[in-house]
Amino acid sequence: MPDALPQKQIVAVIDIGSSAIRMVIAELGPKTEIRYLENLQKPVPFGKDVFTTGRISRKIMRDGN
Repeated sequence: MPDALPQKQIVAVIDIGSSAIRMVIAELGPKTEIRYLENLQKPVPFGKDVFTTGRISRKIMRDGN
């Protein structure tokens, strides 16, 4: 009896960087199939304080913009 193929799976990847928060949602199929469902990005100034003080300020964390 042949092995059943794996079902499709929906996954998300979130990247929090110094200048943007990004999220990609994709459907992974059998073998190496990838179908991108959503690709979102929001600019944020997290790096603004980090590069000068070495820390993210409470205001920047709270406001997120």
